[in-house]
Amino acid sequence: MAKLTQEQLAKLDLRETLLHQRYKVTGEMAHQAMLKVSEEVNDIIGQKRRIQNVALYAAINKEIDMKFLAEMLTMRGLTVCLPRVLRKGEPMIFNTWDMLPLADKDAEGIPCAMGEQVVPDVVVIPVVAYNKQGYRLGYGSGYYDRTFSVYASQEHEPLKIGVGYAFQESDKFAGEEHDVPLDVMVTEKSTQSFK
Repeated sequence: MAKLTQEQLAKLDLRETLLHQRYKVTGEMAHQAMLKVSEEVNDIIGQKRRIQNVALYAAINKEIDMKFLAEMLTMRGLTVCLPRVLRKGEPMIFNTWDMLPLADKDAEGIPCAMGEQVVPDVVVIPVVAYNKQGYRLGYGSGYYDRTFSVYASQEHEPLKIGVGYAFQESDKFAGEEHDVPLDVMVTEKSTQSFK
C-alpha cells in the first residue's frame, strides 16, 4: 500500500473532524437548515432557464435532507433524480425518483432510485467540507468528479450546487487537478457563487 502524503493525511483528519461535528447537529438545527437550504436552492434553480432534470441525493450520515426540496421541485413540474453507483470506482448514473421510499441500494450501499436514467441539468451535492474557491471534500471516492469529467467530454455542464452547514467551510485543503469545483455553495447561513 502506498504511503499517504501530508496533504492526504490532512484531508482524512479534516473529514473525520467535520463528520464528527455534523453528527452532533441537533434535530432542530437540521430541520431549520433543511428548510433554509431547500428554499435557497429552489430559488436558484427557479432563476435558470432550460432546467428539467435536477439531481438531489439520499441523505446519509446526517447530511442535509433533500425531501422538502424534492417536493418543491416536483410541484414546479421538474424531474427529480438521484445518483446511483453501478460499479465501484466508475462514474455515477442518475435515475428518476418517484418520491416513494427508497428500497434499493447502489454498489456503495447508498439508497437509490430505479427510475428512468436521465442526464441532470442541475446537480445538488452534499459536502463534508468546502473552501472559498468552490472546491469540496466528499467521502473521498471521487464519484462526482468522475461523473462531471464524463459530462465535460460530452460537452454537458450541469449547474453544480453544493449544500452543507456553514461550519463545514475550511481553508485547510485546496482543490486538486482532477477536482471539479462547485458553481454555488448553499448553507443555512449564506450562499456563495464561484462563477
